[in-house]
Amino acid sequence: MAGSEEELRREAVRRRLAGESPEAIARSLGRSRRWVSKWVARHEVGGEDWAAGARRGPARAPHRTPAEIESLVLAVRVASRDVV
Repeated sequence: MAGSEEELRREAVRRRLAGESPEAIARSLGRSRRWVSKWVARHEVGGEDWAAGARRGPARAPHRTPAEIESLVLAVRVASRDVV
């Protein structure tokens, strides 16, 4: 059995394209039939990095402190260390 997650995905797709059932693939890899189907579908859509997976984090952080405020806070922290 393959080691990394990406290798598992490629192995599942290779086996499915060879005609093996999704149930048998899922059972041998310790995954669900739905997981196998998802990666076969992503492979069919294409792209060179289909097995890499998608980014899961948010595209932006709406509540992130603005850079100007962050730099002021850091400056105050440095200044307060010098005072003590």
